[in-house]
Amino acid sequence: MERYQLNPHDHLFRFAFSQAHSLAASPQVGREEFVEIAGQLVPDEGKDEMMSIAEIWFRDGLEQGLEQGLEQGIEEGRLRLLEAVLGLLTARFGPLPATVEERLSQATMEQLQQVNIAVLDFADLDDLCRFVQSLSEDEE
Repeated sequence: MERYQLNPHDHLFRFAFSQAHSLAASPQVGREEFVEIAGQLVPDEGKDEMMSIAEIWFRDGLEQGLEQGLEQGIEEGRLRLLEAVLGLLTARFGPLPATVEERLSQATMEQLQQVNIAVLDFADLDDLCRFVQSLSEDEE
């Protein structure tokens, strides 16, 4: 089996790619600056190829950053809703059992919304406990 040998340009491209890829993850570097820096990492004959790859990496990095930001925003919203639901339930029923607080802290956004809507329907703490238990059963 013939083994592929890297020429000096291949080594340079690998180094440039590794440097450019780490730059793409930096939120402080804009697209134009990133592409320009990436193009400077290779000799003239590879500049166009490197700049095209840099554009793709920047776009991928931007998409990944947006996705992570969205996920963080959703989790922050879930935590705020949890805080509001726990506040409402505590105001209505007094201190809540640890099992209820624990289960609610693990609930999804949709489940917390269900509790938030149903809070006025609970006649007593036992109703709440049954409802929270049903949330656990729904997951199974």
